[in-house]
Amino acid sequence: MVQAGNESTIERGYGVLYDARRPFVDRLDGPGRRSQVLIATVPAASLLRALPQAERLCARPVPLSGAIARTIAAYIRATIDRSDAGPGRREADVIAYLTALFRLAAGDDHGLGRAELFGLVETYLQANIAAIRPPASIAAEFGVSERTFHRIFADRETTFERSLLRLRVELFRNLLRQPSLSNISIAALAMQCGFADAAHATRTFRNSFGVTPRDFRLGL
Repeated sequence: MVQAGNESTIERGYGVLYDARRPFVDRLDGPGRRSQVLIATVPAASLLRALPQAERLCARPVPLSGAIARTIAAYIRATIDRSDAGPGRREADVIAYLTALFRLAAGDDHGLGRAELFGLVETYLQANIAAIRPPASIAAEFGVSERTFHRIFADRETTFERSLLRLRVELFRNLLRQPSLSNISIAALAMQCGFADAAHATRTFRNSFGVTPRDFRLGL
């Protein structure tokens, strides 16, 4: 990757920032060389206000290891695909998370507040829904105390446990809707969503949607 006088090799597990206003070159030479590209376009002025040194980071490797960095990448992918968030909201979120990513790459604190961390934590929970670690462990991965971690949810008038259960039952419903999964047992889908057993999944589903998973799948 070459831009603005910088030249770097981007290895697996790293990302890169480039400025779409300026020429750049990527060299993917050699047989069988492949890369996965995710392009998130944000106004340069907004990013520079949040991170004035961003221009100096062009064509520099940005590590995508660690819970926060991986979750930011997943969040940006999901946000790009979503249609229920207005452009202004998406832009603000992406800029905040890209800024956090670059701060981490520089060895600094991510600088995210509780309101911004909520979206990341939800994305993390969705990605790891089948095997969620204890709150203290997740808090440590996001660089906050367990008390602050629980306040992230309290700010939304909910709890970690309620949010996790909501995400699980919503995923369960989405899986039941998919014709391609109609031959998969309800118990297996429940386990995929992190429920301890089919009985717990059925009880939670009925309480949330007023119908059993079996009747929902059958359209009853």
